[in-house]
Amino acid sequence: MLFFVSNGKGTGLSREKWENIFKQYSDILDVQLIFLDASHYLHNIESERIALESKMFIENVLKND
Repeated sequence: MLFFVSNGKGTGLSREKWENIFKQYSDILDVQLIFLDASHYLHNIESERIALESKMFIENVLKND
């Protein structure tokens, strides 16, 4: 899985606490995390980066399949 993680603004949690939730989750499962310095609504703010990173992730999965 590929997770895009915000800086936590808009969640009610501190940035550190917010990021730690995802870091703990990634320790349990095979998850790739990409931390972005943007608020919780990443899809509105970082859409181009999300598209680029997603395409690269998918290409890598297909290459290793």
